[in-house]
Amino acid sequence: DRVINPAEYSAGPGGLLVLATGGRPSRLVWRDGSGNVIEELASGDDLGTPRISPDGHRVAFVRIDRENMDIYVADLVQRSEPRRLTFDSAMDRYPIWSPDGATITFSSGEVRSFDLLRKAADGTGGVERLTSEPSAQHAMDWSADGKHLSFTRNVQGTDLMVLPAGGQPYIFLQTNVSEGHSQFSPITARWLAYSSDDSGRREIYVKAFVPGKPAADAR
Repeated sequence: DRVINPAEYSAGPGGLLVLATGGRPSRLVWRDGSGNVIEELASGDDLGTPRISPDGHRVAFVRIDRENMDIYVADLVQRSEPRRLTFDSAMDRYPIWSPDGATITFSSGEVRSFDLLRKAADGTGGVERLTSEPSAQHAMDWSADGKHLSFTRNVQGTDLMVLPAGGQPYIFLQTNVSEGHSQFSPITARWLAYSSDDSGRREIYVKAFVPGKPAADAR
């Protein structure tokens, strides 16, 4: 088996790792710390970007089927057939869990235009639109208190954005290089870590995070 794309994995409790492997068809499997396959969770066409829920009981992932891209949720306790979460004709991808595990935020759109949407993780209710603008936006991480969402926006380059819950998104960091993969520090969200190619290669940087302020003013 081989990993089909960078970051096609998610860490779970007890030192286990869930990841997408193989070509077409691909599989979603548990591996232990030694790399041994413990269990297959799903298989089919292209599977990717698995994300384990905060309680470790579920995993959200993307399935590409007949050129459509949708999000599914597998129950790791009941071991039932993965349940489809999205049903529209748009490409739905990059799912992330809210801190309480109640909702899943994801990108939805076509080619270079992806907005951020949110839906209850159990599939009930409708879809809530979080952003609406002509750019590719991808959710990265919710702060532990659920009050701030970090995401990337690709216009001419890739910028770091923050969406306050119930508010309007603002630019956290915009430079002449490409930033991405942002993650809040746990518990207090005092820091925002991210990747950047400023040095000519991808490296990890950290900026102080102050709600409502861009990185240049976050002292």
